[in-house]
Amino acid sequence: MKHESISSLSGNVAFITGASDGMGKATSFFLSSLGVNVVLCARRKDLLEQYAAQIQSQFRTDPLVLSLDVTKVEEISKAVEEATMKFGMIHFVCNFAGYSAAYGMREFRALNQNDLLREEIQSKWKKELALVDDIDHKGTVRVNDAIQPLMKEQGEGVILNISAITSVYNYPYEAAYVNAKHANEEDAANRAKESDAKGWGIRAYSIAPGDVYTSTTWDAYDENEKVDALGYGIIKSETIAKTVSWLLEGTLNQKWDMQVDLETSRVSDEGRLLPLRNGDVVVVDAKTAPRLYALMDQEYYPFVPRK
Repeated sequence: MKHESISSLSGNVAFITGASDGMGKATSFFLSSLGVNVVLCARRKDLLEQYAAQIQSQFRTDPLVLSLDVTKVEEISKAVEEATMKFGMIHFVCNFAGYSAAYGMREFRALNQNDLLREEIQSKWKKELALVDDIDHKGTVRVNDAIQPLMKEQGEGVILNISAITSVYNYPYEAAYVNAKHANEEDAANRAKESDAKGWGIRAYSIAPGDVYTSTTWDAYDENEKVDALGYGIIKSETIAKTVSWLLEGTLNQKWDMQVDLETSRVSDEGRLLPLRNGDVVVVDAKTAPRLYALMDQEYYPFVPRK
């Protein structure tokens, strides 16, 4: 796994969960454009097969489609076995699988106290929050546990977990979601520390995205939420995909540390560059993305969704 240039990724293998939509889909296509053979994993196999056909046609790489539910250890073991049978090695794992509970949490916060006391409401949200933990965090850990031994044997590999700026910036709502994402940060940090201590050659990071546009999420926002999102700034999934590629190749060696008031979660436009260490969290949002692009000598174009 070389790191001299973008083309150094060519021929490597990336195991990508949550590849059927959003950041996972965008990353699958972008890495394929760089010559990476992607293992497309999600529950919606029909969509993945369409994407695989497009990837083969456009980029001439060799994608593998696998139906995968990250809550099931046996499915993960089978998927990893199939990927290694086809490619021999897995160089990268990108954990994008997640449960989209944000809309539900917004609805939950809108309920009044009498509603919250109703048993059926409490039962519903306990199940919702349990799914966030089981998919967003425990699913990530299950996948990493299955692939890390292969990387140790190879003597190289990169693990990428997905966090969220709501974890880094101490967002006061959606506590269960934030807890799951923060736990992903700790998972990556602990794997990185053990790798460094034992010489495994594994790098692990967490990416903490800001508001990432998809038509589904944008259409679900009410007008006030759209105003708030536009005020702070929105990024495209492709911005995450590019950052992923820089982390995988090892060319991104700094991160932008924003100034945040932890009591109010207010983020200023000030900050500082810090050296990127194994195990770090990299925030990628509308404020940090321009800095990251500048570090990589690339032009960043702000994104504004159509109303």
